[in-house]
Amino acid sequence: MLSFIATEIHKRFPTYLMLPEDVREPIAQEILRWFRFAAGRLERGYLFGKTFTVADPYLFQLARGAAELGFQLPEPLRDYIARIEERPAVQAALRREGLA
Repeated sequence: MLSFIATEIHKRFPTYLMLPEDVREPIAQEILRWFRFAAGRLERGYLFGKTFTVADPYLFQLARGAAELGFQLPEPLRDYIARIEERPAVQAALRREGLA
């Protein structure tokens, strides 16, 4: 899952951000395609069911950033972001980084 997130989602963001806004749409659709795929794995809470694993903070960070950029993420992913943001350690990290 870490490799999938790195190679299918994360790697597309530098290209997306470097392109002029008027030509970003194809890359945005690729990013959303893979977010939709990941969202399909969240039916039991996290990427691997009820267990929070090292892959979850990575997907969370990318999904949260995508939402801030205006990506219309699928509902399961929006719920996932909110659920992870409720974790005390995540709240502390976001405050420490000036993101909350």
